Amino acid sequence: MILTGLLWTFAVAGPIPIWGSDPVEPGEAAMIFGEGMSKVESVEISTSSSDRIELKPIQVTDRSVKFVIPEDWNLDLYICRLRSREGRSKELILNRPDPWWVQGDTGVSASPGGWIRLFGKCLSFEGTSPKLFLRGLKSEGEIELEIEEVSPYAIGASIPLDLPEGRYEVMVHNGLGGESGWRGGIEIEVGRKAKWPETIFDVTEFGAVGGDGRDDTEPIKRAIERAADAGGGVVYFPRGRYRLSDALVIPRFVVLKGERRDLVTLYWDDTDSPPEALIRGRNSFGIEELTICCANYVHVIAGDLGSEPDAGNVFIRRVRVRANIYLFLKDPDEIGDRFKRFLRYSSGGGDLIRLGGRNIVITECDLYGSGRALFLSKVRGGYVARNTFYNGRWGWYCISGSDGLIFERNEIIGGDLMSTGGGLNCLDGSSYSQNIYFAHNTLRNFFGWDREAMTSDAGGGAYFGGVDSCDGVKLILSDEPNWGGRDWKGAAVFILGGRGAGQFRRIVRYDGREIELDSEWDVEPDSSSEVSVTMLQRNYLIIGNEFKDATVAVQLYGISIGHIIARNRCIRAGGYHNIGMKYAGGYQPSWFVQFLDNEIIEGNGLKGPLNEYPPLDSHIATMGSEAPPCKSPLTRCTVIRGNRLQSNSRIEIRGLCEDVIVEGNSIENSDVGVQVDGRSKGILIRRNRFLNVAQPIKRPTGH
Repeated sequence: MILTGLLWTFAVAGPIPIWGSDPVEPGEAAMIFGEGMSKVESVEISTSSSDRIELKPIQVTDRSVKFVIPEDWNLDLYICRLRSREGRSKELILNRPDPWWVQGDTGVSASPGGWIRLFGKCLSFEGTSPKLFLRGLKSEGEIELEIEEVSPYAIGASIPLDLPEGRYEVMVHNGLGGESGWRGGIEIEVGRKAKWPETIFDVTEFGAVGGDGRDDTEPIKRAIERAADAGGGVVYFPRGRYRLSDALVIPRFVVLKGERRDLVTLYWDDTDSPPEALIRGRNSFGIEELTICCANYVHVIAGDLGSEPDAGNVFIRRVRVRANIYLFLKDPDEIGDRFKRFLRYSSGGGDLIRLGGRNIVITECDLYGSGRALFLSKVRGGYVARNTFYNGRWGWYCISGSDGLIFERNEIIGGDLMSTGGGLNCLDGSSYSQNIYFAHNTLRNFFGWDREAMTSDAGGGAYFGGVDSCDGVKLILSDEPNWGGRDWKGAAVFILGGRGAGQFRRIVRYDGREIELDSEWDVEPDSSSEVSVTMLQRNYLIIGNEFKDATVAVQLYGISIGHIIARNRCIRAGGYHNIGMKYAGGYQPSWFVQFLDNEIIEGNGLKGPLNEYPPLDSHIATMGSEAPPCKSPLTRCTVIRGNRLQSNSRIEIRGLCEDVIVEGNSIENSDVGVQVDGRSKGILIRRNRFLNVAQPIKRPTGH
């Protein structure tokens, strides 16, 4: 059907759910967001073990219905339908497993005898026994996997050594709801690991000495060339200190390997004109068990970035780096000049590690540099774990354009009084960033620049305005978009307001005003709809991290869809917040974000959570900017539940936000408990605990 102009009409039979808030337990409030919510009179709800009952909502707004799960019910799947005089909605099931992506021991794939990890929400609950199956797509039958890791957000399992190679659908059950609790739809390829050549090329057999102070560059290069001629192999460094004066270029399938990283050091002399990277490969190379020392550098270890078609298949394991561009400088003017030149390479200086593409592995490394500690671009199936990264002067970490990244159990430390934090973003020009498990890391000591420990970022957008017509997956915008600046395939069209608000669809193809989307709308837009075309950042799991001494622990700055920030600890680090906003000309919504079971231990810091000075309280906040000519709220459907704020901190709903649940939080030793801006709507505040709080709930006069 083609819909044009102001004469669009629709026949709607009852409310249309778009999103439901979960996880949710008995006695807690649930929110269903969608179209036609204002006329909802009741909620029909049942479980696998209880009959359907009818509940009266505790709050109804234009876009949402909020109701309480009966307190005397068991934890279960909750099957919900909304009733209005126009009819009943389709079924929406809360607490059903919601798998987002899967990774394996070989990155985007897995191997027999290896492992897989599934990520998402509601994958398990306390006291339940989840199950994980692989179902062959070209063969009959399925196999249950032995689960080795369980949390609400991640399930890991080993793969039998005798599992046939092929493509499999991953099936998960969280232990609730019987047969209706199964979810699939996520696929992974299982195949044998590709073996690289293992012939050893000992650098000492090519003339390297490693200890006499002479330049070993040429002998090492000869060993690398011989490995390349053989189609790959291991260039081996016995115990010693190897002096270099030029870059090492690693061919495909070649590994630089030391006897042990505390026994082997590669060191570069200082120079005013260092090479682009001290160690450079294209793709399919490795470095392990080495220490690298240098003074001036541009980048230390670099491979192709993800925009290159064959980028990736790189591993860095048990490598130590000490890279200090000021090592031999004592004059303040010389130090200042080198610092300014270093910042030409990025806003945080040169990169200690600079990689992208498929199957990137960085594990058990100790990495101290002078600028940006880590730059990852367009990583697919990456694994970064158990490393220590030191951000240098003005340095940060930058993880851009990811799709499938496990970043866990790392330390990120400010190594200089001018160090800052970093974040997850689209700053490399990507159109999207999604599916990141950022968990159980420690981030501390950020005293320079904006001091943001973890921020999402990337301003801009291609379009804001109306829709001329819609026909299935074909959308024609009212005005010409600005498609310059990046490839917009994979970005999204967001309906900010009017009919269909709160939906997005990804861009498959675009040409002028015409866009092809990845799927049809649940509720098609019409002439009342305001839409934005901007980057897509979604499905970040920021779980169980500890943040110390920063302006803000977690900042979702602009576009942020469906992120979960849970079980984190914040100490003098500002707290956690999301902001829907107009950013660098792009209208960037923040929807369906949940802050669950986080802590703020110490709320005082050097500055406030948005860099205010004099400093303000730390907070857990949802914020929405008013950005004419956009009339719609840019922040919708935030859940703030089960958090503990122990001192000098508060919960805030600031600016233009709609449909927020603030429930079951504990606020202690503070001037204000929950502060609500008068411009926000649909705010539900219930069952919060206040201890030694001067003003538990603060609203503008008249609200």
